[in-house]
Amino acid sequence: MSANAEWLLTLAAEAFGPSLPHGGAMTGATRPSGEADEADEADDQSGADLHFRLIAGPPPGGDGWPVGAGEFAASRPVLREDGDHFCAFDGAGGLVMADLAHRTATTWVPERTSADRTRRILLESPLWRLATRRGLLAIHAAAVVVDGVAVLVRGGSGAGKSSV
Repeated sequence: MSANAEWLLTLAAEAFGPSLPHGGAMTGATRPSGEADEADEADDQSGADLHFRLIAGPPPGGDGWPVGAGEFAASRPVLREDGDHFCAFDGAGGLVMADLAHRTATTWVPERTSADRTRRILLESPLWRLATRRGLLAIHAAAVVVDGVAVLVRGGSGAGKSSV
């Protein structure tokens, strides 16, 4: 990963775990967005699932929402996929655009976007799409085996799956 702000690297580390050693690197927040360097070239050779470029601030041309989007823009994320391309708006001005075939993603995160929305929508959603394309299925659930029969209880975080 590369980022132009240290707080974005912190959010990414919280979402994905600690930094990887160089060669699968989460690189520092030292260069302006859009500039490549040797760390990007090392990332390309690392075999990582998805290479992220994290940019603090709105995407070029605005905040990703049409003028007058109002409350709709502030309340609902929008996820779209077209062939190899995935895009997600977090509903608060953040945007991620990913090329799943080339395993690259660029994420723009305004400072006002909550850490939870940033992790769930802007960082994790392209990885979920990439996993689905590879034939993997992720389900948020609890499981129990009773008399050799597995029961899977699906539901959101905190819904009481484990209690059931």
